[in-house]
Amino acid sequence: MLYKKNFVLIFMSLFFIVSATNAISDVSSDTPWEQIYPGNGQVFDRDIEPTCSGLPGTDPTFSFFVKGGDSPFTVVWFDGGGIGYNPINVLYNRTFQPEVDEYVDQDGNIVAGDLQGVESVAGGIFSTDNPDNPFYGWNIIYVPYCSGDLHWGSSEVAYPDVLGMYPGVNAIPVKHHGADNMFSVLKWMGENLKDPVRLFVSGSSGGSYGILAAFPYLEQMYPMAKMTVLSDAGIGAVDNDSGFLQIAMPTWGVDPDLLDFIPELGSPFYMTTIVDMMSTFADVYPDIKFGQYTTAWDAVQVMFYNMSKYPMDYTQWEAWPYQFCAWNTIMSDVTTQLADKPNYRYYIGPGTDHMILQFDKMYDETAAGIDFVDWLQEMVMRSHKRQSYDGIMWQNVECEECLQPVQCP
Repeated sequence: MLYKKNFVLIFMSLFFIVSATNAISDVSSDTPWEQIYPGNGQVFDRDIEPTCSGLPGTDPTFSFFVKGGDSPFTVVWFDGGGIGYNPINVLYNRTFQPEVDEYVDQDGNIVAGDLQGVESVAGGIFSTDNPDNPFYGWNIIYVPYCSGDLHWGSSEVAYPDVLGMYPGVNAIPVKHHGADNMFSVLKWMGENLKDPVRLFVSGSSGGSYGILAAFPYLEQMYPMAKMTVLSDAGIGAVDNDSGFLQIAMPTWGVDPDLLDFIPELGSPFYMTTIVDMMSTFADVYPDIKFGQYTTAWDAVQVMFYNMSKYPMDYTQWEAWPYQFCAWNTIMSDVTTQLADKPNYRYYIGPGTDHMILQFDKMYDETAAGIDFVDWLQEMVMRSHKRQSYDGIMWQNVECEECLQPVQCP
């Protein structure tokens, strides 16, 4: 059955590459982005209500962006933007993006803001006019993040106004509907994207966790597609003894049976560590290639790791720089444990930067003599995990000069 599937995939790939050459070339920088506003509905026997957080002063409307046409190759990318699970980091010292702040500018580019409201044009894989882009000519589905729940939640929480900063009310209702939003994208894809030959499923920061829930459903939807899954800046370093998961997951209303068709994960799936989750995925889906990118000292991941150590003690959150060494150790342990999986590879870049796929930095990133963009091209375009692209093997890569910001014991 495996050989038959691979033969069919090769035949389909050749057929679509030949028959869709003109269509692929038509998906260019001139193809406009379309903003999609999904409504309530049902998919995978689930009732869904896509919406952003609804925090006062924000737009609750969820939407996502699509660029492309008839290409048989498609990128599905999930954005990140922090987490929120208690009154402090939801209502006051907010640590997540509460609304879709992306828009298409007059030049046809997607512009997005960070948690401080600083806007920038999306580059990297979204530089659709760059022939060095591994996804040049691909369809792209850009999924914003506005729910503070890793794209996993489906709840409405009344957060008490413990500081009395919202006159006239005792509590503020906030919707964590990340799973609803994710499923609304999948529903649209099922209705509009027919028989893709290749799917690149990726997410950055919080989105790198969202794709872990999304890709198994996409595999069910498109079993003949050649799929690759890349987590960007989401290594999964969480303090498992602090109670963080037991606080956040019920708050977000994460369905413990969200991935119940993968019994190897156990239930609830979210109590499985990311390293065990990735290991299980690599075993269950041997034809899918999995990758993780991170810098060796990712400051934002360090900050949220520190928050997971003190999930309810906000007085400790500003002390996150003291966790650089602990986070780096966990990151190294995760990648080392997964390194022997034949369909998994990691790329560890130098420095403290957070995320790479939506920045033009990805065209300059290099570690151990291997350019990230070549590593990514090798991951995506070679059907067999052991083949090489242009002499560059898809291999585990770790920086030699990692620009360590602190001294560790």
